[in-house]
Amino acid sequence: MLKNKKLRDLNDYLDRLSSSYISDYGTLKDLVDSIATADSNKAHLDWCLVHLHTDMVSIHKTIKNVQSRLREIDAGTKV
Repeated sequence: MLKNKKLRDLNDYLDRLSSSYISDYGTLKDLVDSIATADSNKAHLDWCLVHLHTDMVSIHKTIKNVQSRLREIDAGTKV
């Protein structure tokens, strides 16, 4: 747990943000999967989801990197 309250609040917000992205993606995927459409349209939707997922992974990694940096700052090892 971070000692600095502002850093801890920011870290908690980033946890909620990451969780929201994961939940929203899951909901979107479920909705897209439930659509009855032509195979060509379904393939395009699936392709779009793959690209969205790739971006979501990148966002998640960035959030985790920021949280790591917050821990370093809180510990006084980085300024």
